[in-house]
This record gives sequence, C-alpha cells and structure tokens, in this order.
Amino acid sequence: MRGQSASAVEPATTTLHVSTQIVLLDVAVIDKKGRPANVRLDRDDFAVTEDGQAQRILSFEAPSQASASTHVFVLDQLNTAPADRAYYLISFQNYLRSLPETLANPTEFMVLTDTVLKIVQPATRKRADLLSAVAHLPGTDATMVNLESERLNRTLSALEQIALEGLGDPAKTAVVWLGPGYGIDFYAQPLTRRSQTQQYIRYLTNTFLESRMTLHVLFPPDFVLYSGFHLGSDSQAASAADPYGSGFNLRTLAAETGGSVYTATNDLVTAMRQALDLERGSYRLTYRPSETVVDGKFRHIRVTLRNPNLRVVTKSGYYAPEVQEQNTPQAMQVFQMAEAANATLPFQKLPLRVTHIDRSADGKSAEFTLFAEGKDLPWRPDEQETSLSEFTVGGLGLSKEGKRLSSNFRNVAMMTRSQDPLVLAGTTASFKLTLELPANVDRVRLVISSQQDGRLGCVDVDRAALTNATMAQRVPAPKP
Repeated sequence: MRGQSASAVEPATTTLHVSTQIVLLDVAVIDKKGRPANVRLDRDDFAVTEDGQAQRILSFEAPSQASASTHVFVLDQLNTAPADRAYYLISFQNYLRSLPETLANPTEFMVLTDTVLKIVQPATRKRADLLSAVAHLPGTDATMVNLESERLNRTLSALEQIALEGLGDPAKTAVVWLGPGYGIDFYAQPLTRRSQTQQYIRYLTNTFLESRMTLHVLFPPDFVLYSGFHLGSDSQAASAADPYGSGFNLRTLAAETGGSVYTATNDLVTAMRQALDLERGSYRLTYRPSETVVDGKFRHIRVTLRNPNLRVVTKSGYYAPEVQEQNTPQAMQVFQMAEAANATLPFQKLPLRVTHIDRSADGKSAEFTLFAEGKDLPWRPDEQETSLSEFTVGGLGLSKEGKRLSSNFRNVAMMTRSQDPLVLAGTTASFKLTLELPANVDRVRLVISSQQDGRLGCVDVDRAALTNATMAQRVPAPKP
C-alpha cells in the first residue's frame, strides 16, 4: 500500500518527568597483556557497579549478536604539523591495504581542516573507494590557526558534529582520531568561561555516549606537540571525581567513551588494528540505575569479571541530568538541532526533502513544504490500531559567514491508521514550516529530529532557490 499519507495531529504537550534511565555499556574483554580475549562469557561473568552500588544487568548480548560497528577515521589537520599529516595518511593507506577488498565494517573518512570538518569518503565497505579518497586528498598549506581558543572551539565543534551524526543509530561507532586534538587547562580560564566550557564538554561527552561512540586517539611520541596543548595524564579520568574538573583533552574523552590512546608507538598501522580489534569483541550490557540522581555530577561505572586474568574496557561513567529548564528533553533536542544547523556535516540519518517554497508577498518570510518517507521515520503503536511518529522540525536563516539571522522550530506528530510495518514503510509525510527571511539571509538550513530516537536530517536551501520561490500573499510572517 505505497502512497498512503500520514495525517498531522496536534502534538502532545511536553512534560518533564525525572525518571531513571537505561544505561547501555559496550564492554571489550582483554587479557593481562591488553589483547582481545578469545573466550566466551555469559551474563553471570560480569558485575556492574555505579558509584560503588551494585547494579542488576537487565540485558546481555555476546559479540556475535551485536551489530557490526561503523569505523570513522578523522585526520586532524588542524592540530597536526604538515609533515606529520603525511605520515598519518601513509599509515592509513597501509592499514587499508592490509584489509580485504570488501571490508567487514562500513568505514568513513573525514578531515578536520583549519576551517571545516568534511566527509572525504562516506561510509563504504569498498576498500578501493577509501584508497582513492586518500590518494586524491588535496594538499594543505603549512599555515596553522595559532589562536588557542579558536583551535579548541573548532576541535570541540568537530567532535560534536561527529557525535550528533550518530544519534539514533542502533549500531556502535568507533572513531579513530589521527592527531592529538586540542585541550585546555580550565584554571587558565576566567571562572565564568571555565563553567561554560565544562558544561559544554559534559554535554559533548553524554552525546558521544548516547550515540554509542568510542573514541580512539593515535598520537606518536615523535610528533610535534603545539604549545598550549593540554595532554593530561593516564590516571586523570579514572581518579578524578569529575574527569573534566581541571581540564579537557582527547585522552580523557577517549577514556570516558571506553576507547584507547596510543602515544607510545610510531607503528600506527598496528595501533589502528589493535583499537578496532577491541570493537569487534564487544559485549553489550544494559542496567537501570538503582538510584535516581539529578545533581549533574559524574556517575562512575565499574565493570569487573569473575575471571581475575581478564579485565574490561568500557566507558568510565556518565553525567547525571540536572533538573533545570534548559536540560528538559525537548530543550536539549532543539539545542542539538540548532548545533546541527550550524554544522558543516550533511546529516542524513533521517532524510528530508523540500518540495515547495512559497514566499510571502513582502518577501520577508517563506513557507517551506517538507517531505519525509515513512520507511525513514520511527513509528510507535498508538490507540485504535494507529501508529504515531513524532518529531521536531526547524529552520535557520544564515548569513554568508554562517551567522544565525532567524530561526523557527515546531513539533510535528504524524498519524496513520495502520500498524503494519509494510504499510508504514510506504507511508509519506508532508508538513510545513514558516521562517523569517531577513534581507541578508544567504541560505536556509532545515533540520528534522526524531523525538523517539534522536536521529537528525538536514537539507540546505541556497539563495538562488529562495529568490526564485513562488510569491504567495497567503503566507503570513511568523510572530517573533
């Protein structure tokens, strides 16, 4: 029954309910030498504590049952000396050549330059595609961004975009960062600025965890380390009450996500292989915290094994929510959508299309007709044999420099009178969004975010499309 249309219904009023969450752990098991352990374990072999309190494991999946993870390689040109970039690329090429022509895991290649994070090769299982992308990567100038605050901001922005791209994806993602990243000592910042940075980094960490992303950092000992870089210590994340109490660096973020850091070897091919070998043997555990905590503090997780000769690698914890208006689920969703709208990555986990644009008679606003296919939307069964899909759609008017000039967000709920998966897959959803268009708007980015699983989708409308849009007097300008 393809072609069935879902009808819009009035979205339910959002109410904040503080409740315990389900915590998901991806757990790699290694031997005393740090190698993946070739053993078969069951639920009773694991024990989990949160802040010292024993937790009951709700679900358990062995590695053979877990979904294949996606591998994302990021070349950090922003924080890496030009000569060292070449070594990373050669090592990445040699790693790829050691793999079969058809890869076991979808693999993506990104580059962080001094201006933008860009996807050089989208996720693929074809080794030849990745080798071609590396071979045709444009050269870069030797100039570097010297302002420390700019390099930190651009590094954090890149990490956030990567984390947002993974929202709602049921498969695990391993991010291999080729470069040192950038860090900061919080005590070098003014108190107000320090608090803002810490809050953002806590949000970034939780977004990584929500996206089931593990960060692995490769930074050989002989490479150039730029002044001001805050490397941190191996024990910082494990010993501190707050892992980011004194500063931020990629070493700490890797530990928080259950990843690894390689700073003592120049053999990057082996380091890449070791990091991703951990991903292939991961167990998946979930638990519901026995205590509801809403103080915003870090909750330490510890996983132990019955066999004393084995140990685990997993995330070290998460930040508990705070009961504040800005941390409601709806407000956080809008915040993530606004961040995605200002990003450079094309978010496509929830595909969105513009089918029509109507300009108001005075040209100061436009109504966008948007379209999504039922097969891409998450549906949940509702009453009387119906299904409901709820999402938030938003638009931002941006200048040439990327400055936000206007914005509008609204909740949308689509209902269809069926719960048959085949019927839902063939359903189409069409909805509208009105946005102010100040005179200096250069482009519009439209964003959709599922309220059920957090997946994001974006579509861009350039100045030419806005100029050529149909003039329609019936479209009112939105109220401020």
